[in-house]
Amino acid sequence: MARNSPRVHYRLSKIIPLLLCAALSPQTLAAQTINIDPDSARLAVAGFVEYYEDSSESLTINDVLAPTFGVNFIPHSRDILHFGITSSAYWLRLNFDWSEMESGAQKVLEFGPPKIVAGVVRGGIELYVIDQAGGVRTSYFLGKQDSEREIKTLSRGFAILVDAEFGDQIYMRITSARPLRLPITLWEVDEFQQQNVRSDTLLGLQYGILLAMIFYNLFLFFTIRET
Repeated sequence: MARNSPRVHYRLSKIIPLLLCAALSPQTLAAQTINIDPDSARLAVAGFVEYYEDSSESLTINDVLAPTFGVNFIPHSRDILHFGITSSAYWLRLNFDWSEMESGAQKVLEFGPPKIVAGVVRGGIELYVIDQAGGVRTSYFLGKQDSEREIKTLSRGFAILVDAEFGDQIYMRITSARPLRLPITLWEVDEFQQQNVRSDTLLGLQYGILLAMIFYNLFLFFTIRET
């Protein structure tokens, strides 16, 4: 037994560091909770997201809320979610800490731009608010405008008002008929409204220039034809 002791120690010296690395890897660490700062005008929160790729597109919210399923989520570290052209559904989850916010104070949680446009078969964002018991308290399908919390935008992404009453944890199921690229931003309400106005103004200018070019070309067409 004494002869095998050095071998055992050698093997343990190799195995233990590997186990520690695995335990500290991004795949096993929980995503960081978002501490809501009342003075922050804008915060990119995609880097706080945990995600899971459902290649079968068959999982439901009850499946991903199962106690044994949580280990499958992987922390995301970039400012924008970008999964390219995919036929998978992606489940995301976010955790909020509202302790620094005053009672009733709100933020705007925006997904996009651009909007994830639904195709013939797939595409959209399902959002689920989770209660303290780990069940679904409220669900939304963004874009349907069936909730007072959702904000209608023309040229930006989907936006929804969030606060302490809204909830501390949300899950999202996202599919796309186009390449899946999704910024997620937490806005101060007034800052979001100003940004929305700027985006709509730019969109109006683009359409105005396009219409002017169309009328100018029609004018040239009829003028040249008459001569």
